[in-house]
Amino acid sequence: MNSKRSFVLGAIGAGFLIGLASAAFCRLEKPLGAALFGLGLLVVLIEQLWLFTGRIGYLNRENYKSVLACLPFNILGAAFCAILAVWAFGSDLGAVAVAEKKLALPPLQVFVRAMFCGFCMVTAVESWKKANSTWGVLLSVFIFVASGFEHCIADVFYLVAGSSQWASVARFIGIAILGNACGSLLLKAFLPDAPKPTAK
Repeated sequence: MNSKRSFVLGAIGAGFLIGLASAAFCRLEKPLGAALFGLGLLVVLIEQLWLFTGRIGYLNRENYKSVLACLPFNILGAAFCAILAVWAFGSDLGAVAVAEKKLALPPLQVFVRAMFCGFCMVTAVESWKKANSTWGVLLSVFIFVASGFEHCIADVFYLVAGSSQWASVARFIGIAILGNACGSLLLKAFLPDAPKPTAK
């Protein structure tokens, strides 16, 4: 499989995995849904897939095209998962109530909640990169899901599955993307890079 095709399929797959986690959250709600949500991100990290919210904090001159390019494919994967979930569960999915609650939030609140999610995404990825810590990933994700922070790819699932107010959905997702990016970049700027191994 060539690298471009692998990238596209991996980015779609990453969005789909977050969609699966979001479907579980809709069906199970807190706290069990929040506890299980982290499994989606864990698979993304294990498989080294391109997930915007996990990569944006590490943006640099070498990877910025790939980080930005993966976002629409993440959205596509999450949206496709949402459509399948609606077909599978209909109104029993529970996404309508989640979407209505989210779309009622003021824009500034959405942005700040998304920033907080960005902080948690960095702690999750740092836990994995520097300590290979499964618990660090799961606990970081549990914090942002249980606290109601906004993850832009998960929000695609909730809003596609639960709303037909497409202008409001697009505005919400745009704000969440900016908030996730700002939060991730801000926290990562305060964290040191992993130490390089010393020669023996």
